[in-house]
Amino acid sequence: MKATKLLLFITLLGLFLGGCKKDDKESPVAAVDNDTQSVTDNARLESEFEGSRKVAEDAMMRNVGTATSSQYYYLPNCAHVSVDLTNKLITVYFADSSNTSDNMNCACNEIDGRKRRGTVRIAYTGAYQDVGSVITVTHDNYYVNNNKLEGTKTITNKGDTDGDTHTEHEIKIQNGKITFTDNTFITWESTRTREWVAGESTSTVLTDDAYEISGNGNGLNRNGQSYTLNITSPLYISMDCYYIKSGRIELTPNGKTTRVIDYGNGTCDNKLTVSIGSFSAEVTIP
Repeated sequence: MKATKLLLFITLLGLFLGGCKKDDKESPVAAVDNDTQSVTDNARLESEFEGSRKVAEDAMMRNVGTATSSQYYYLPNCAHVSVDLTNKLITVYFADSSNTSDNMNCACNEIDGRKRRGTVRIAYTGAYQDVGSVITVTHDNYYVNNNKLEGTKTITNKGDTDGDTHTEHEIKIQNGKITFTDNTFITWESTRTREWVAGESTSTVLTDDAYEISGNGNGLNRNGQSYTLNITSPLYISMDCYYIKSGRIELTPNGKTTRVIDYGNGTCDNKLTVSIGSFSAEVTIP
């Protein structure tokens, strides 16, 4: 009788322990979502296309706009600018013939320190300041630090749409793409509103220009994952800085939690903070 009870006790104990192990396997600890690939890739796209815009604006202001000096602020001496006033086309060709050891790269001014080669073309119907003007920026074998940048940027002057004396431009990026030296790539499409918040009254000077950007976009990161984004606090950019100085973006990779991107409080640097739920980290833009 005692043996029978002992056997029953051992059997029940085994079932109990086995059940506990089964429950443990069915309830694994969830992995922390700290993937910042889409955040880094989007920040890179934002910076590179903003750099392309500054190249175009510098060339426009010196040749079609109201800038009084022939000295380029953003473009280096090895950027060759040709102007076709009849067909309203400006071509900026980057090449340093003395720098044959570095793929003909052209080292740009200290404002961004990037090396560029290839061609940026700017077709226009009027100057940046002209209400209704449309400026189309395209790229031909254009490289920044040996990474190929492609896509079309269309800038339309909408004038003062809200009565605050600030001109607004609609900015569209189509087929935006950066292909890296390892053949990975990122893509981008966006529609934005850019408000000219500083420097508009000093139309002969570029160095004090600043803008606030709002809008949305979408893209693919280097791993082929899609994402969407929305600017929740305007991005602040200025001609005296290569990077976004402040602003917030909500970026949502497909199937993942929304990332909140904070560009800081106005300092010119290549840092941003990303928050994913309770996880937070500082990210450096390459």
